[in-house]
Amino acid sequence: MKVLHVITNFSALGGAESMLSRLIQAKPEHEHHVIALMRVNDTYQAALDRCASVKALHWNGINTLSCLLQLRRQINALQPAVIQCWMYHANVLVSLACLGVSSHPPIVWGIHHSLAALKDESRSTKLALLLSRRLSARPEAIVYCAHAAAQQHQQ
Repeated sequence: MKVLHVITNFSALGGAESMLSRLIQAKPEHEHHVIALMRVNDTYQAALDRCASVKALHWNGINTLSCLLQLRRQINALQPAVIQCWMYHANVLVSLACLGVSSHPPIVWGIHHSLAALKDESRSTKLALLLSRRLSARPEAIVYCAHAAAQQHQQ
């Protein structure tokens, strides 16, 4: 199965990044493609070596429209069986990139964060959460990192 993974950043040492790396290495029977909205580096080289393609869009907020168009082109070119998103920004940008596309693969959002205190989140994350609320009917499924995260986000 051809799987497109879209992650906010694949160069940081974080839980979602580690889980994506482990998933790619544990499922060599799938054809993995990775698009990092921001950056990719050699932190997860063992996983990257198993990918059919890896691309970084160098998203910085200012170039959001350009990144949305690049995402849409990549999705159309790759024709994946499913798109697995990793974290808020990837969830939102993939959903926006697929708006108006009559035939796109199923989208699965990944929530890898608990919302203990919304006031402590960055402006960018608050905006992604607001857009997520509006777009939450679009994904085929949502995968949460924990039961508490599922409850917090569903509320």
